[in-house]
Amino acid sequence: MAAAALLLLVAAVLLASTGPLLQPASAQGLGVAPDLLGAGAQATATAFEEFEDVLNLATVGGRGRGGRGSSGNIGGFSDARDFEQTQAAMYYIAGSSSSYLSRAVGQPRDQGKCLTCVAHAATEAVEMAVASAMDLTRKQLKRRGLTASPLSLYYCAAGGRSCNTGWDINQALRSLVEAPQWLQPNECMNNTLAQEGLREAAVLNWPSILSSFYQIQQHIRRHGSAITRITMPNDWEVQFNSSMRAVKGEDARPYRYNATARAAYGHALTIVGFDNQNFTWTLLNSWGSGNDPDNLRVKGGITADGLVKVRMGLLGVAQPEETYGVICEPTTGTPENQHGHMPWITDERRRMLTPLPAPDDMSGTCFNYTTLLDEGVAFIVDHFDLDIRTFVQDAANRGLFRLEDFTYKFAYKLQAAEIALVIRTVASVTQVLAADPPRVECTGFDAKGAASTAVCTSPTEAGNAACAAPGISSCMLHYKDINVTQLQPGSTVRVCNPNWA
Repeated sequence: MAAAALLLLVAAVLLASTGPLLQPASAQGLGVAPDLLGAGAQATATAFEEFEDVLNLATVGGRGRGGRGSSGNIGGFSDARDFEQTQAAMYYIAGSSSSYLSRAVGQPRDQGKCLTCVAHAATEAVEMAVASAMDLTRKQLKRRGLTASPLSLYYCAAGGRSCNTGWDINQALRSLVEAPQWLQPNECMNNTLAQEGLREAAVLNWPSILSSFYQIQQHIRRHGSAITRITMPNDWEVQFNSSMRAVKGEDARPYRYNATARAAYGHALTIVGFDNQNFTWTLLNSWGSGNDPDNLRVKGGITADGLVKVRMGLLGVAQPEETYGVICEPTTGTPENQHGHMPWITDERRRMLTPLPAPDDMSGTCFNYTTLLDEGVAFIVDHFDLDIRTFVQDAANRGLFRLEDFTYKFAYKLQAAEIALVIRTVASVTQVLAADPPRVECTGFDAKGAASTAVCTSPTEAGNAACAAPGISSCMLHYKDINVTQLQPGSTVRVCNPNWA
């Protein structure tokens, strides 16, 4: 025990809002109440629809379909804050690769017959966060003694769990934050060791941060993975049958929608990648490898490397209320970070900044940076921890990006008041970018059956009556925004971070 390097965390940060706490349940460790499963499916479908709209804006400059979420017919244009979030997501997705797989993924663990999926997912997320922070592969992490035991977290943390108890994700993350010492190295825990738990930890309130597919993808890029609840269907072993045991997850067919499938139980996995062209999440399971001859899951449900793909919007995967992330690194004083200087940040990982000449920046928080090959907007924002809207708009003002026409087709006919709200919202956000005001163009047929067109630009209900007249059938929003895909290697961008002061 003394020779083993403890994996200590600077922070294990919960990045999602949580509703009422779930009770530890049967099956794979998470509850399966019908109301929970139904709400989760609806929330995930809504999040996927919102993401589709953002993705369309990011890749083709439009074709949004309206009717998203709680904002009714007008999608994310109901207020300035919603539209700013849509804009930030669009910039990030357009400025990053369409697919990604964390390099921190290691060999799959096997939880066996015990209901320890949550502890396995949490431990995987911690290890991948450490590997991402230190720019290590999982093999390198293991050689340094920085891999941990899910069983130590499960059995030793407060709560008194047994093999058949199960755990809830937010409770496991609380344990990581409040008592990280229970996440012990593999050398300190084995399959036969179990200890009685301590008293139940106090329930705390957590901030709502990770609230969209875009933010989940950003967290995976930065920290290796995100923890998600998944509602396992009763056809999982049919779609991932025994023929998939020798197939790698990235090569296997993704789980697809099946109208006859029913919810079977709750489970926890880590999201380690995504493909925005084919609309899939890549997940790491805790059921071991299909190449392991001792793996008892003879009916299927597993792949050769423990990875599986699931279509976005299905099974509650990446539901904002049930998706979490951890951020962690070796604590100051440990062998890996003895003096708090973060020695893993090597010259190879650093990016050279050039101070701005006075009086361009008197605060010392802004610098010039010359981009390298394959460094898009998302990489720069993540590397320097920038506000993406501020960065993009500054770059556009200095001629690095150009304004283009963006369109958004609404799914339903709008009322004059809704059109006015859209015009006001978009104008309030984009007026700093372009002098051209947003407009709504509507088409339909007049009383004689002839095709008709109406164009509305008014911020008042009365000024948009023509676009809500009888016979109007569809409307499309037109506005100017920034195309961030033209960033070239060798471009000089300005990066500003108030924390550098």
